[in-house]
Order: sequence, then C-alpha cells, then structure tokens
Amino acid sequence: MKKYALVLLSAVMLFSLTACSDQTGGGSPNGGNGGATGQENRQPNATQQGDAAYTLDDLIAAVKQAGGINGEPEALDVQDIGAEKGVSYGNVVFLQYDPYASRAYFDAYEANQVVLKGKTVPIGAINGPYFMVFLDGNVDQNAVKAFRSIGFGG
Repeated sequence: MKKYALVLLSAVMLFSLTACSDQTGGGSPNGGNGGATGQENRQPNATQQGDAAYTLDDLIAAVKQAGGINGEPEALDVQDIGAEKGVSYGNVVFLQYDPYASRAYFDAYEANQVVLKGKTVPIGAINGPYFMVFLDGNVDQNAVKAFRSIGFGG
C-alpha cells in the first residue's frame, strides 16, 4: 500500500510540474486547446480544498480549527532527520519534507517513523510532503482527519 501511495504521489507531482510548465496559453481560459483538462474537471469534496496549493500552515490551521492543537507553535530544528521544517504544538509535531532533495522523506515514509527529541515515534498521518507526529504515540483521530481534509491526504 505504501509503494502504491508513493507511486501515486510521484505521478501527481509529476503531473503538477508538467501542467505548471505549459506556457502555451493559447488564449483559451482552459489552457489552449479549448477543452478542459482533467485537473480542471476535478472538484474537491465538501471537506477538502483543491490539491493545487496547500501549505503546512494550511494543514496546521485545519487541525487547529478542529481542536486538535492549541497554544503557540515552537519551531524545531529537524535538519538532522532530513526535514525542511518542523513545528511543534506540545505533543503534536508537523514536519515538512522535500522528497526531491533527499531520501529522508522516503526513508521515514517506509519506516513509518521518525526520530524526534531523541525518541523514535510513529508517523500519525501523511499528507503529500507533510507528516504529523504525536510524540506520546497517542494518535488523535480527529486531528488526523482534519490534517487529511486538505490536499492529498484524503
């Protein structure tokens, strides 16, 4: 299942990069040939935003709105585990990876765990290049549902 998810993620990212690099325009609001592309026909369900543009801040806001986290964020130094950014809200940690920069994302994904604050903890949820980790190992399913409500998580 994990390999299927990785292949799907890679295909979606490749498609996104290809779609964004098309500079033909063609005068049509649908990108040049007068017909709508498959991406334009896709509509998110009632609990999802579009896949095209979401950030770690969007995911954190969704989890915060659902009551999964509160308080002030603490920036974490996560470069030693290959992540680009880490934000902690007490027990809940959000990580941002660049899957193209190193194998760290895929290594963590395949192991389904990361090492944070000196302990190995399982990944609670994955949404594209973003991980959500619960330091105490108790996964809050409402927080996970909110985390997955945007972008590629659902």
